[in-house]
Amino acid sequence: SSTAHANITNYHFACVNTKPGYLCPCAEGWTGPLCNEIVDECLQMSDICIPTQNSTQLENIANYHFTCANIQSGYLCPCAENRTGTLCNEDVDECEQTTDICITIDHSTDQETIESYHFACVNSESGYLCTCSEGWTGHLCNEDIDEC
Repeated sequence: SSTAHANITNYHFACVNTKPGYLCPCAEGWTGPLCNEIVDECLQMSDICIPTQNSTQLENIANYHFTCANIQSGYLCPCAENRTGTLCNEDVDECEQTTDICITIDHSTDQETIESYHFACVNSESGYLCTCSEGWTGHLCNEDIDEC
């Protein structure tokens, strides 16, 4: 029927002539009885995103922070959150990326300005921390410490 023919484009067969007859295995990257399911390389090979080139036999695997993202044409190995670099082994410096990351807006009073807050951003392996700049304290880092 015309409906069955219209849906055939959703199936990914790669027919091969054989003697006698033919075989229709799924095309590369596809699986399932009708070859309409994307192969999930991330599930099939748990270590697919671990780099092996230019490293000494998977040296310090814990230092690499790749994640695996399955896509229709295969997979991607983007860096995990807070990681960067060719091997995803460098920490992202959120403090450097976003200079006003620690600015907090106090909605309890509309009269205070951003300049009255004295936060300092401290980068860490897991993200960043916002602490009061030296000489300042309080919930919003807007209370001057009396050093006398």
